[in-house]
Amino acid sequence: MDATTSLTALDLGLLALEQSRTYLLKCVDDMSDTDLLHRPAETGNHALWVMGHIAWSDDFFLQQFTKAESGIAPEEWGEKFGMGSSPTSDPDDYPTRLEIMEVMDKTRAALIAWCKTQSDEQLGAEVPAEWKGFARNFGMLMTSVAWHEGIHTGQVLEARRSLDMKPMYG
Repeated sequence: MDATTSLTALDLGLLALEQSRTYLLKCVDDMSDTDLLHRPAETGNHALWVMGHIAWSDDFFLQQFTKAESGIAPEEWGEKFGMGSSPTSDPDDYPTRLEIMEVMDKTRAALIAWCKTQSDEQLGAEVPAEWKGFARNFGMLMTSVAWHEGIHTGQVLEARRSLDMKPMYG
């Protein structure tokens, strides 16, 4: 796209999804497996949990909004990474970084593919009442998913800071 191209709601949503994923992956790229399990506070989230949670969340959103019967993420990930789950510092409680990244890739690709199938009218449709605090319509869902990923990327940045790792930005 050049400066004269007008962006649609779909374009902006897809850019937000791309940018939020790029930031998260950049933040974990130079973290060791030990660093990924570091919790900056006793009740804080570590980067490996954040990665799994984001993969699980993309899959959860897809299931909620597409009414898919089964997800991409393994079913047991809901207990490890779902809403209300609590991270542990035991590496044996989690899939590997590579396994999580593969599911992150698959769930985000599926979410993006679904978004691309939606017409402007479908994107403008209101979400069910229980989701209105997250997004008013399906078009806004993309930016809300990106915003959710950004919140958790902030947790990774805090873990990096507490490990005295170099800042990612600024």
